[in-house]
Amino acid sequence: MNDKSLGFLSEVFISIQGEGSWVGKRQLFIRLAGCSQQCPYCDTKNTWKKKVKNWVMYDSNKWPPISYENPVLLPFLLPRVKQIMRKHAVYSVAITGGEPLEQPEFMLGLLNGLKRNIDNLEIMLETNGLEHKVIKKLKGKFDFLAMDIKLPSVAKIAGSMKKHAAFFRATEKIKKGCVKVVFGPQTPLPEIAAAALLAKRHQPSWDFILQPRSGPNWSSAKNKSVLENNIGSIAKIHSQLRLLPQMHKYLYIK
Repeated sequence: MNDKSLGFLSEVFISIQGEGSWVGKRQLFIRLAGCSQQCPYCDTKNTWKKKVKNWVMYDSNKWPPISYENPVLLPFLLPRVKQIMRKHAVYSVAITGGEPLEQPEFMLGLLNGLKRNIDNLEIMLETNGLEHKVIKKLKGKFDFLAMDIKLPSVAKIAGSMKKHAAFFRATEKIKKGCVKVVFGPQTPLPEIAAAALLAKRHQPSWDFILQPRSGPNWSSAKNKSVLENNIGSIAKIHSQLRLLPQMHKYLYIK
C-alpha cells in the first residue's frame, strides 16, 4: 500500500454539527488523530497524539462502539463509512481532528476515496488554518472549508496570524467556507479586529464566526458587556459576522 492509503484515526461517528456555518446539520464525522498545536481551550485533547493504537466507530444502533487498529487502510475504512451512511440519514461528511492537514497524503487519498463512495454528499473540511502548503494540494477535493483563526492571546501559537495570512492566500478559488474565532472575556478587541480584517480582505463572502470560549460565565453582567462590545465593534468591520457558541455543549451531544 502507498502512503496515501495509511492514516491514523481517532473516531468515526454520526452527530449534529455544533460549530460554524453548518451548525445543526446531521453529519458523519471522520476524526483524524494528531495535532501539534494543542490549544489550551481544545475540547478534543484526546486527539493530540497521532500514533494511537486504536480508533473507534460509533453506530447509533449498536453499543459499545467497535474498535479497530491504527494505522487504518483506506480500502478498509471506506466501505465501513459507506455502510454506516446508508443506514443513517446524514447531510454531509465532516473531516476533523486533531488536525487533518497534518496527515496530507492520507487526506488526499481519503478525499478522493470519499468522492467515489458517498453518493455525492458534500464534504466539509475542518482545519486550524495553519497548513497553507497542504491546503493548496487539496483544492477541489472538498466542498466547504471551515477554518480557524487562532488568536495569539487565546491559542498561544507563535506567529499564528502570519500563518493564517499565508493560508488565506492559498484559499483563493475556494468559494464556500467560514472562519471561526474563539475568544474569551479577556481577549483584546484589537486581536479580534485584526482577524476580522484578515478574513474580510481574503474571503469577504464567508461567515465570520465569533465563538465564545466554553467555560467562562457569559451570563455575568461584565461578560455580557464584553459580548456586546465585541459584536458592535466587529460588525463595523465584517458584514458576515455571526456569534455562535458550541451548540453541542448546550445539548450535551457528541
